[in-house]
Amino acid sequence: MALKHPLLQGTPEETPLNSEWRCHTCQVMVPVSEVLETLEKVGRYLSSMEKGEPRSCERFQEQFENILHPNHFYLTDVQLALAQLYGQDCPEGLQGVGDKDLQKKIKLCRKLLTLVDHLVPSENRVRGVLMFELHAVVAEEARRRASRDGMNPGEFRDRLLESKRLLTNAAFLLQYEPEVLPEGKMAVQARKNLEDLNILLQNIHVTIGDSPI
Repeated sequence: MALKHPLLQGTPEETPLNSEWRCHTCQVMVPVSEVLETLEKVGRYLSSMEKGEPRSCERFQEQFENILHPNHFYLTDVQLALAQLYGQDCPEGLQGVGDKDLQKKIKLCRKLLTLVDHLVPSENRVRGVLMFELHAVVAEEARRRASRDGMNPGEFRDRLLESKRLLTNAAFLLQYEPEVLPEGKMAVQARKNLEDLNILLQNIHVTIGDSPI
């Protein structure tokens, strides 16, 4: 599915591909030439977009999310980049990311993981990267809530256990990536983070007891 109606949640006709496309909801007809022209325009915009800059990715989403299907590969490509970029442009890492962007990162990672699990469940590299990114932001959100809102130790532990599960899966999925690649470096970091997280969870367990870690 390439395009959606800007006002309604319709699904375009796909067969035959050289005919007009019709929104199932409002029945508006769109010539295939217009569809292809629009996709070419979006592709040119994407190619000329500033790379490695979260706000550029956000502007792309804002400009084209009303005409592209939510799972269109252009949007997915930008969202994959954006999910990793939040925090990269801050010297303090995720601790320097605002609460709003932190929530955006969580939402993006979860949405993309669901999509990848459905479409390409054997794509270990992408799944591993997303799980690594999500583990970090889940732990950071828990840290903020604990220090600011007084999250109780049991809830804090549960959030860290979720982070540990994601991190364990990420380390497993990325374990064979060469260390010269970004994903290989991420695998090394995942193993180190897992050791640190286990120590933290052990300390919490000593304090509050209860469920195994």
